Amino acid sequence: MTDAACVGSFSVDYEDDTMRVGNVDNLTIAAWFDAPTLIQVRAVDRSVRRIRREVEGGVGFINVMVEGIPRFSAEVREEGARQTAILDGRDLVAAHVVLIGGLTGTAVRMFMSTVMLLGRPGYPTKVFGDGPLAAKWLAMHLAQNERYPWTPEQIERLFEEVSEPI
Repeated sequence: MTDAACVGSFSVDYEDDTMRVGNVDNLTIAAWFDAPTLIQVRAVDRSVRRIRREVEGGVGFINVMVEGIPRFSAEVREEGARQTAILDGRDLVAAHVVLIGGLTGTAVRMFMSTVMLLGRPGYPTKVFGDGPLAAKWLAMHLAQNERYPWTPEQIERLFEEVSEPI
């Protein structure tokens, strides 16, 4: 990612045939191309924990579901709820952006909404079916950390970059 695209450059922490996760400035972003396994969900958790340790002033998390079939095992659902429930004073916001259309996208949005309800995060969290709307909402909440002045346009470009096929 170039500096013109956002404040810093995207650094991949983990990538396989199904997903990629990494960090840029005060954001962790995961892009999914199919339903996750427990190993992948835990890779996201490690990336989130790393950015929490390294960044002052608050961090954000973005989940982008690009494509795939919503087959979530019980262990993935439980781990997602467990991670969501972890309260960390450095968390500013989390957005789950479902770019998948049709009934499949609806099923994924329902699953993510359920995870949010079960996890009861102590910070703003929302599930979106629209990237530009999510980008505006994220930029508003990320503004709490003045060191990283994200704009909606920068966040939209980040969605596009991480959503490129693996």
